[in-house]
Amino acid sequence: MGRVVVRMKTMVSKLHEEKERLERLGHSCVICMMDIDHFKQINDNYDHRTGDLVLKSVVDFCRDSLRKYDSIYRYGGEEFLFCLPDADQGEVEVIIERLRAALARHPITLPNGESLSVTASFGIATLRKEISVEDSIQAADHALLCAKTKGRDRVCCWDDEF
Repeated sequence: MGRVVVRMKTMVSKLHEEKERLERLGHSCVICMMDIDHFKQINDNYDHRTGDLVLKSVVDFCRDSLRKYDSIYRYGGEEFLFCLPDADQGEVEVIIERLRAALARHPITLPNGESLSVTASFGIATLRKEISVEDSIQAADHALLCAKTKGRDRVCCWDDEF
């Protein structure tokens, strides 16, 4: 899956590096959790091979839509974490909203020739000096839960007022 890193340890290590960089150099870094909406239905209505194809297609689409130096990590199942260094939360919200809308319009061609469209929900949080990487991941996860609770196929941002 290209730059997708499967191991959680590698993801957390990379996020710690980004946090150290923002502390040292004053740069910004935003993370984003993505969950493919109703993914279980794909596995149930088709099969796990089709589900794997959909996962690969979605990740390839996201990778091609993000900047070359952004990273995508498999967080679990159909959840992925994006690391977007050198961008603030407002910029990332625009980038991810554009990605969300484009993904919903992007057909995935299945081996039988059928086309399938998927949507995804996104939760955004900023890595901050004063909170741990793990708490930042949890904030992005809470923002993702907010997006799913509000009906899915949307972007929610974590802020300190949640």
